[in-house]
Amino acid sequence: MNRGEIESPAGGRTLDLEPKISSPRTKRFLVKTDRHLVGLLGIARYLSTDQVNRLLRPGRHESVGRRRLFALAGLGPNAFSPAYLRRVRFRGADATWLDLWALTKAGIPLANEQLGFRVRQLQNHAGEEFLEHFMVLTELFVRISAPYLHGNVRPSALPFHWNPTDTELPWAQYDSRAGKFRQRRLVPDAILELPSVRRRFFVECEMGTHSIVAASDEKTGATLSKVERYDEFFAGYAAASDRLTFYRKSYPDQWPAEVLFLVRKIRRRDAVNAAIENWKKGRTGCVVLARAVTVEDAVSDLSHLLPPPTAATAQTNTTDRKRAVDRLPVLDKADHELLVRFFNDALRKLIAARLELKRYGLPELSLPDGHVELKSFLKRSKPSNGNTSHA
Repeated sequence: MNRGEIESPAGGRTLDLEPKISSPRTKRFLVKTDRHLVGLLGIARYLSTDQVNRLLRPGRHESVGRRRLFALAGLGPNAFSPAYLRRVRFRGADATWLDLWALTKAGIPLANEQLGFRVRQLQNHAGEEFLEHFMVLTELFVRISAPYLHGNVRPSALPFHWNPTDTELPWAQYDSRAGKFRQRRLVPDAILELPSVRRRFFVECEMGTHSIVAASDEKTGATLSKVERYDEFFAGYAAASDRLTFYRKSYPDQWPAEVLFLVRKIRRRDAVNAAIENWKKGRTGCVVLARAVTVEDAVSDLSHLLPPPTAATAQTNTTDRKRAVDRLPVLDKADHELLVRFFNDALRKLIAARLELKRYGLPELSLPDGHVELKSFLKRSKPSNGNTSHA
């Protein structure tokens, strides 16, 4: 039996899936870590080289992950074509050049497949200031995801939902000068949902570049101005007749919600929280729950609300087993044997052709894309008489 063949129902041959021929082309097949990376980018949209390594290759030298990222982006001697990733370089505040990675058009369908839903792309993704801002925001996602990924939880099975896309929260504000309501909108930097405890967090990444208290009503970017707008979103009525708030209209589940201002320094955190408490004094009907936190604060608080990684891993394993059983096709035994014979014969002839080309110093023939997945399919499929054939 040649390498790469699978056992037929009537045969007693053993499995040796991967041909042991060394070739740069054989390294161009996607492995599980690649697929997990594509899924993570489908959720987070951007990840730095360091963040990717901490999530998927903890403890490994960064050069290992960097080489694979370059290959997936179509760069270097082992480049994929088409590329699944694109490289975005920018200079950080400390003048250090950093690489961020995002999906290409070819990577988006694969992310959809890995996650089980359609990936939305960001509308605004230009400029160094935006990219640095986004990397700080994504650090929260990285910190709360890492324990689960290290426990072999798939990206699609993470016990929380992270949405950093341009989600608009519509609301209306009464303009006393014009004597009418004007339509407004809030656009959080990210929305974090914890289904296990039915909680929702609107995350605002504060880089410390604007004031905490607005100098005028026109400076809507100031922190307290955002707090006021969120308060009107939570408390204001979209339909006064049935007392339907803007928040309840957007989120009928009525999960308790909180606004987190993500800051980088403890001094900034304390200043923002003091300003929020001062703003609340003397106000009646204040509904919004808002506070400033560092990434470390947020991770600590959220870890008490999220299920432990061991529980999530057990749930993932159970779900994987159920999905594997559900996906097993029912085939006639003769049809299954025919497919197995065809696969083995085709693979054997391809491997022989590769060896012959190599012997004459000619370019090697690559194995067809999907041959690994087809082998796995044949191993898992069941003849309809209930006698499962084992590859």
